[in-house]
Amino acid sequence: MGIPYNPVFTTIMAFMTLSHILSVSMKTYFILQVLLLAIVNLSFGKVKVPQYIVENFSNCIDDECDHIKSVLDINGFYRMAELKRWSSGYKDSFRSYDSSIFNIIFYKNGLYLFGFCGSTETSVEDVKTYLSSEYRDSRPNRLFVSSGTWGAYKILHDTLIMQSIYNVGSPIMASWRAWEQKYKIIDRRTIEQIPSSTRALYKQDRDTRISSEKAFASESYTLPSKFIEYDSIPPPNCWLKKESWIWCNKRKE
Repeated sequence: MGIPYNPVFTTIMAFMTLSHILSVSMKTYFILQVLLLAIVNLSFGKVKVPQYIVENFSNCIDDECDHIKSVLDINGFYRMAELKRWSSGYKDSFRSYDSSIFNIIFYKNGLYLFGFCGSTETSVEDVKTYLSSEYRDSRPNRLFVSSGTWGAYKILHDTLIMQSIYNVGSPIMASWRAWEQKYKIIDRRTIEQIPSSTRALYKQDRDTRISSEKAFASESYTLPSKFIEYDSIPPPNCWLKKESWIWCNKRKE
């Protein structure tokens, strides 16, 4: 399946359709929606990572490990540019771009954060300001740690094998995606994505899989990274750390 089935989301959609058919007033619709959301949150609580993703996710984290420090500088963040034309906006706000910018933070325990502050118009100073703000207030409910694309990496010779999970973070719209990408370690401050190394770690039907493989095979070129040294890196107090299966010692039990 391309998109994992979500009974909660299906229930919400059925409710919205029925409300439209019955033509309930906006006030009644709002009250019913609030009640339904409250019931769903109480009933379902936290949605677990699907087992098929857990089984395909081979990387793990370990607070006692700091091997990456001998290979890469992690006192800051990595900034990369993907050469790919895209556009956004409408009419007067329409803009066309030749590349996309994304940032990566590596942590010594094996965690990493991918894609934060990814706008092409976001400068290095903007990223530093954002990180500084999150560093001063690193509560678990902050956007930096409660969402985004978190993952775990491992180092094999001169290659970074990075596996990430996209978590919507809501039981209402729980759509899960997991990917693996490989990056070549050029030197202590430079990594470069290995072309056509991306693969999905979640279920796909045949047509979706073929489409994904074609897209991965024609991936646009990503320039080698630029390392930005910065001391105020927020701690990785993310949702992924709460998953027991992500810890190396739990897998050995």
